[in-house]
Amino acid sequence: MRSGNCARRFMLTILVSLLAGGALPCWSGEHWVSPTGSNTTGLGTEGNPWGGINYAILQATGGDTIWVMDDDNVSTADYTENVVVDKSLTIQAYDNDGSHPQIAALVNANGYPVILVEADNTTIRGLDASGSTYSPGIEVSRIVGISANPVYNVVIENCRAGWDASHTNETGIYMRRMLSGRVSGCTVSYNDEIGIFHDPNSTDSPSVQILSNTTSHNSYNGIFFDGAHGNTVSGNTSESNGWENLYLTNSDNNFIEGNVLRFSGGRDGIRLASGSDNNTLKDNISSGNATYGIELDNSHGNTLYRNGFQGTSGAVDSRNGSVNTWASPTAENYAYGGIMHTGFLGNYYTDYGGLDADGDGIGDTVHDFPAPETQDDAPLVEQRESYGFDAVAVDGFEDGTFDGWSSVVT
Repeated sequence: MRSGNCARRFMLTILVSLLAGGALPCWSGEHWVSPTGSNTTGLGTEGNPWGGINYAILQATGGDTIWVMDDDNVSTADYTENVVVDKSLTIQAYDNDGSHPQIAALVNANGYPVILVEADNTTIRGLDASGSTYSPGIEVSRIVGISANPVYNVVIENCRAGWDASHTNETGIYMRRMLSGRVSGCTVSYNDEIGIFHDPNSTDSPSVQILSNTTSHNSYNGIFFDGAHGNTVSGNTSESNGWENLYLTNSDNNFIEGNVLRFSGGRDGIRLASGSDNNTLKDNISSGNATYGIELDNSHGNTLYRNGFQGTSGAVDSRNGSVNTWASPTAENYAYGGIMHTGFLGNYYTDYGGLDADGDGIGDTVHDFPAPETQDDAPLVEQRESYGFDAVAVDGFEDGTFDGWSSVVT
């Protein structure tokens, strides 16, 4: 129960409800909606929920939680509305069977996201969004079409924004002006353009984490950064996208670790372009791609080590004066062939033909790149799985549990 005016409103509502012989509402900061609920006769309680998410947002106060029920029928949408979150709320699936509540865009609202987050300190957890033909499934932006004001501390967790050929959006998750927060454990697939698009449109150094998501079968890129600086991309699987699985343009000082980036449909597994400088790429596997495992175009000062690169056209393509470092910053301890070793570690290239006479897992000859790119002095002779490196930790997300999601939702 809240104090002050809210407490007086609570007591007045109890009195009115008792006199009318009605049920008592709940002002606990938690609200429920259901496909079978009602905005006119419902009370927003678990036993008597409202019928719409937007209606629940209108009734809620910043800091509240809205629990979203589903009808347990995965073949149909549970809600048809374009949700606008303009308060600091947690909007979370109330899930008892493993399926997510599905939200479909209104038929005549193609210019709007299925879920638009405009408020700081917002969490969207366990919701499915599809059906927005000309807009994203989930967008973080202060006002649609206007990017003047940033949005901070938004968490999008364990959601789906496009998941098969019948449930698509223009782009899956679009962070237009999100400068801090996290996208984790989401499935973002089969969208008409991009899976996860981070476009902060800012010279600030945001702190956005892209963790343990799956992006696949999107027509353009799986994960796309445009002018994004100082972020973490870790533990994601991005595969079978039409263009690059991971594409950075004009994006600096990002940490990219432990991602699987494979089977691009028409381009590279990874591309750094247009002055994407001083990024660190570590423990990524980029394989089975249509052109190169990684392409660096006018991008400098990046540090790449313990990665595996392979593409139909070759492992690496470097152009337009790109100059980067292809080895670990310091000597590392590692196990190979049952023996502990210490040394600087480069990357694995499927087109490297050097030998390893001393059996330390490091090639005896360097791997050259076209000038002015530097060489890899310590190329790995096998993929990283053959080395005793530490497992890539993704802040608890690597095991499929998402910040208490599995224990909270029952």
